[in-house]
Amino acid sequence: MAQKRIEGKVKWFNNGRCYGRGTGKDGRDYLIHFSKIEEHGTGFRSLTVGEKIEFELAHNPDRPLLPDALNVHRLDYPNPIKRQGTANPRFKSIPRALALLVDRDGNISAPQFGEPHPWDYHNGNVYAYYVDRPGMIDRIKGLVLEVELPNALVSTPGVCVMGTDFNGGPTHRRFHSDFQGGHFVLVTKLADENRISVEAKKISLRLQGPQHVVDNRDKGVWLIVESPFEQELLIPEYEDERDLKEKIRIQIPDPDNSEQRKPSATFRKFSKAIALAIEELLPSSKLVQSATA
Repeated sequence: MAQKRIEGKVKWFNNGRCYGRGTGKDGRDYLIHFSKIEEHGTGFRSLTVGEKIEFELAHNPDRPLLPDALNVHRLDYPNPIKRQGTANPRFKSIPRALALLVDRDGNISAPQFGEPHPWDYHNGNVYAYYVDRPGMIDRIKGLVLEVELPNALVSTPGVCVMGTDFNGGPTHRRFHSDFQGGHFVLVTKLADENRISVEAKKISLRLQGPQHVVDNRDKGVWLIVESPFEQELLIPEYEDERDLKEKIRIQIPDPDNSEQRKPSATFRKFSKAIALAIEELLPSSKLVQSATA
C-alpha cells in the first residue's frame, strides 16, 4: 500500500548544511535533507523558502517531534532538468583558494570561476558554482575561501558592507574561511533616516558525495552564495551601542526559539554587526543622552 503523501511549504533551507524544514498542512514541521529532494540526476538540489512541496513522512526515533520528509517533490518546479553525461572539471587544477570579490554596493562576484558552467545552479537568491568532483576536492588539503571586501565599511553613501563569521561577529576587510559553518557578507542600506534594509549573504561549500547520492550526475562540490536573511528594520533612538544592539535584536524574528538553545542558528546573531553598521551610516544621529547622565 502506497504511503500517504503530505503537502506543505518550505519553512527554511540551509544549503551549506544541506538541510531545512518544511511545514505540512497538518501543522507539523518536518526535516528535509537535500538527498531526499527529487529527482536523481539533476545535479545541485535545493529548496526555496515558501515554495510548495509534497512528501512522505518517516518517523525518526532520535527526533520524535521532528519526523523526516522523504521523496520530496517540488510542486512549483515539477520538471527538473536531467543532466546529460558527467560534469567536466571547472579548473585545470584546483586553486589553493576559491576567491570572491565584494564591491562597494555589496554585490558578490567570482571572476576566478570564468564562464558559467553547465552544472552551476541559480534559483531566486541562491547561486551555486560548480567546482569539481568530490574525490578531487578530497585530495586538496587546506582548501580555503578568500573574500575581498571594499576598503571602507561605507564606500557608497548609504551602504555599509562588512563580513561576519558564522556567529555574526565582524571580520577583517579580507578574510579567509575553511568553510566550516560558512561566512556572511552583511549589507546594510539606508532606506530613509528612520529605516534600514539588511541582507545577509551567506557563503558556504556543499559536497554531494556517494554517501548521500547514488547518481553520478548528482555528485559534485559547489561554492554557494545565498541570501537567507533579508529584513527592513527601524532605526531606534538609543543610549549607547549595547542599547542599540538590543533594540535591533528584538526586531528580528526567532520563530524556532533558537536563541537560547543555539545562538548561531538565529538571525538575531547579526544584531551587533547591524548596530555597528548603523553607527557607520548615521553616526550619533539617533543617540540620546541617558536619563541618569
